[in-house]
Amino acid sequence: MAPAVACDPHQLGNGIGFSNQQVLDAIREVTGLPLDIEIDIDTTHLRALTTQAARAGYHLIRCPISPGDWSLLDAEDNRPILSSKTLDQIEEWLHS
Repeated sequence: MAPAVACDPHQLGNGIGFSNQQVLDAIREVTGLPLDIEIDIDTTHLRALTTQAARAGYHLIRCPISPGDWSLLDAEDNRPILSSKTLDQIEEWLHS
């Protein structure tokens, strides 16, 4: 059975011109894994948090290769600012 990767398919393209399918195809090619996709998050909450992060000057991403990891990146240079296993930790940091 193929490993399941949980992610928001709207985030896969990461805003850099690649479609979700292109990103998944590239990951499959590099890893040799079929990468079944599961949607396991509250997309309304995710969109609100993504908007909040963007207004604060960050990109909120979830890596399809490491599905438990969320990251805030600097919007100007994509430098990692914070990594977390949960959206709650990212949200707390944004509110601090």
